[in-house]
Amino acid sequence: MKLEDWPCWVKVAIAAGFAVFVFNWPRSSGEWASWVQAIGAIGAIVGAFKIVNLQTKSQYQMAAQHSLNERKRKQDTYEKVFDVLRTTVDTVRTSFIEDDFDSFEGLWNESLEKQLGLIINAAQAVPLHEFETPWRISFAVSMIASASTAMESMKMYLEVHTGADEQYDPNVLIARREAFLSNSQNVSDMWDGFTNQS
Repeated sequence: MKLEDWPCWVKVAIAAGFAVFVFNWPRSSGEWASWVQAIGAIGAIVGAFKIVNLQTKSQYQMAAQHSLNERKRKQDTYEKVFDVLRTTVDTVRTSFIEDDFDSFEGLWNESLEKQLGLIINAAQAVPLHEFETPWRISFAVSMIASASTAMESMKMYLEVHTGADEQYDPNVLIARREAFLSNSQNVSDMWDGFTNQS
């Protein structure tokens, strides 16, 4: 700590102590012992104050670092949820494009619908304010919305395709398919934007 950084009261106390010492110059060994004892006591008090100050500052810095580490750990965990959301949507889209309809429908009914629903719910449970920037929050909201719309589009597509919807219209089937493909692609695009804002 530089002299100019010292509080004013410390400077005044040192100056006053020095003035008292100069005007009351010790004349005997007993007076010298008293002065040495007084200076030692003051030094001990100042030293204790300095130690407490340094410990407090150190504890504050450690708490701030711990808080920063904890926030980073939470963000990493939340980002993993959105990464799994993107991966799950990509898996559904790939299966939809590459597999024949019966295979895809079987996979959808067996596991894909449930997996997609669970990860959408997990993403909706993430406290989005933890992402800190408006852009990242916007990408996260868009990913959730696109994934939810893709899931609903797929459900409607399957209803129309399997004849559960009694008013079968090929144009509706095409529209549902395109809505699913578009929204599932949006999830991947939003993930790219989300990670590029990191």
